[in-house]
Amino acid sequence: MKLVLLDRDGVVVVNRATNIKEPADLALIQGAAEGIRRLNEAGFIVSICTNQPEVARGAMSRAQLDQVHDALERRLRDEARSSTGSSAARHFGSVRTESQQAGC
Repeated sequence: MKLVLLDRDGVVVVNRATNIKEPADLALIQGAAEGIRRLNEAGFIVSICTNQPEVARGAMSRAQLDQVHDALERRLRDEARSSTGSSAARHFGSVRTESQQAGC
């Protein structure tokens, strides 16, 4: 099994000045879906990873993050017949308390 981990923001999805909180905010980087499709065809499992401390801060819910990731996976599947998984770290960069880890 071969695995490729890709960062979500700035690698697969256009990096925005504000956080992506809704599926409508998603904009794929040109060629990202095609690249993931080609990796899949070459036998790689692709997983998209992201750090989203907004969840720990309460600025975004876990359900919102899940909706964004579900929409991203659907778009990649529809646009290039590529498949991915996703993983999100939902805590602060420098974790201070157990509650700020948000179950990561």
